[in-house]
Amino acid sequence: MVPKTLAICQRSDVIRARQFACDAAQTLGFGLADQRRITTAISEMTRNVLQHSGAPGKMSLEVVERDSRCGLLIMVEDHGCGIDESGGILGDAHSTSVTQLGAGIPSCKRLMDECEIATALGQGTLVSMTIWLSKEKPLDDA
Repeated sequence: MVPKTLAICQRSDVIRARQFACDAAQTLGFGLADQRRITTAISEMTRNVLQHSGAPGKMSLEVVERDSRCGLLIMVEDHGCGIDESGGILGDAHSTSVTQLGAGIPSCKRLMDECEIATALGQGTLVSMTIWLSKEKPLDDA
């Protein structure tokens, strides 16, 4: 799979990003449970771009390999206001939503195998998440 980037400018882009990632995950052989993890994380991060950044963003997908494992690298980026970390936004208990999934970055850290956040006030945020394809078929997909 060639790396693919989608613009995140409006609500319909969240749906497109979810569908594209789900299709890519299926093609790579991810099971249903992992596909749900992937689409949930993408929903959280792309909604954050629309609700909190103050600027359009983008989501990129790339197949990655490490130590004979195959994975999906998901990057969600904006050039908005950045995250003020002093308020505990990156902590497990923080949420700004009462109507959506509401767990944001902390939930993505739990859903994905790897999650890194790079942010700078006034410059934007890049969230990089990786999920690795299991060598065995998971029990929840049997």
